[in-house]
Amino acid sequence: MQKLFGIFLLLFFTFSCASNMKTANRNYNNIWIKKVKGKRVVAPNGYLYTFLDNGDVEYSLFGKKRGVGKFDYAESETNAYYYEVTPLKKVVHNVKTTSEIPNKKVNMYVSFILDGNNISMTSDYT
Repeated sequence: MQKLFGIFLLLFFTFSCASNMKTANRNYNNIWIKKVKGKRVVAPNGYLYTFLDNGDVEYSLFGKKRGVGKFDYAESETNAYYYEVTPLKKVVHNVKTTSEIPNKKVNMYVSFILDGNNISMTSDYT
């Protein structure tokens, strides 16, 4: 009987903690999107990033739109992750010929950090 009670308690705490984490992340997502909506930042890579109403970020170079980073999730009220699905050939370096690179797509992740009204981008994609 004690084992059954212990298993019940373990399952109860596991599910209650998991549901609390989802609620917290959802709250962080909403807070992040509201704080950055309409803001712009020039990142270390020279691109201008503009945060859209839905949380995504559009990036451009010399006034020409280059793509959209999709909002993934906010880790906190001041840190969020974005991704872009891009061809592997676009990101691979130091390969003699592009024919050696598989025709695959990869998810490129980047993080943005909010410090007061200032937004900064991590220095590189991962």
